[in-house]
Amino acid sequence: MFVCSPDASTAAERRTHRAARRRLQRRKQRLDILEMLFAPALNEKDPQFLARMHESDLWQEDKSINSKYSLFSDSNFNDCDYHAQYPTTYHLRSELAHSTDSHDVRLVYLALHHLMKSRGHFLYEISETSDNDSSLRDKFDDFCTLLSDAYGLDFVPHNMDNYLNILKTPNMRVTEKAALLTEGLKKPSKNEAGISPFYISELLAGRSVALSNLFGDDRFKDAKKITLQNDLDANYNELCEVLDDHISVVTAAKDVYDAARFSEIIGTHRYLCDAKIAVYKQNNIDLRALKDYIKAHCIERYNSIFVTKRTSLIIMLPIANIIIKAAITLAHRRLFANS
Repeated sequence: MFVCSPDASTAAERRTHRAARRRLQRRKQRLDILEMLFAPALNEKDPQFLARMHESDLWQEDKSINSKYSLFSDSNFNDCDYHAQYPTTYHLRSELAHSTDSHDVRLVYLALHHLMKSRGHFLYEISETSDNDSSLRDKFDDFCTLLSDAYGLDFVPHNMDNYLNILKTPNMRVTEKAALLTEGLKKPSKNEAGISPFYISELLAGRSVALSNLFGDDRFKDAKKITLQNDLDANYNELCEVLDDHISVVTAAKDVYDAARFSEIIGTHRYLCDAKIAVYKQNNIDLRALKDYIKAHCIERYNSIFVTKRTSLIIMLPIANIIIKAAITLAHRRLFANS
C-alpha cells in the first residue's frame, strides 16, 4: 500500500522545475557550442584563457592555474584594466557594435558569451535597418491580420498611433495601461461567444486573462489564466494541447507584447547595449545625488548606509526610510527642473 506524502510536490511545481532544468540545459548547450567554435582561436591567442574562465569561481588554492586573474593575465592587460575600460559587458558590446576596428578575439568571445547566456525570451527578429516603432507596428499589423483572417474580427484601433504609444509607455502600471487600451471597448457579457477585443487589449497590457473570456468559449473554463508577462516556453506544450489552433492568437499577441517591451527598454537607442549603458549612467547620477543628500541632511548615517554591511532587517528599516525620503525629494527636484 502506497501512502502519498503530505509534502509531495504538485504537478505545477514539477513542471516548473522541469522547465527550469530544460532552460538551463539549453543555455549550457549554446555556450558549449560557442566555446567549441572559438576554442582554436582562443587557444592560439591565450592557451589558458578558457581554463581561467572555468575556474573563476574557485578559491586560489583550488585552481590548477597559478594566476590571480579570472580572464586576462597579460603583462600589459589584466582584469583590472579590462574592468576599468569596460565597467559592464554592455560597454564592451557597444564598442564592438559601433567600431569597425579589429579587436582581441577574447573580447569578441566575452561579448558573444554574454549575448548567448542572457539572450532573453524575445522570439522575434528586429532588423538593424528599421526602427523599433516600425517593428512594433509590423507585429501589430500581423496580429490584426490574423484576427481578421481567422476570426473575422476587425481589431484595428481607431487611433493606432495612440494605441501603440500606450503599449510601449514605460513605467506605467498594468492596470492603468489596460484601462487606457480598453477605453471605448465593451466588456462582453458572461455568455457572449467569440473572441473578445476587450480581453485581447487586457492581454496585450500584461494582465492575466482567462482563456474562456478571451475566446468566449466555455470549453476553456477549467484552463489556467495566461499572462504575456511570463515566458510561454515553460507551458507552451500544455497551451497547445488546450487551445489547439487557437494557440496562434496567443503566440502572435506575445510577439506584439515583446516588441512593445523591447521598444520600451531600448527607447531612442539603436542597440540594446546602448540603452543599458544609459541606465548605468543614470544610476550613477542618482547614486551621487543620493549620497550628496545624505551628507547634507544626516551625515552621521552615511557610513551605516553606504559603507557598513548590514544583514538585519530591523537595522535596515530606518535606513530604508531615509533613502525613501531622499528619493522622493530628489524626484520632486527633477520634476520641477523638467517642468
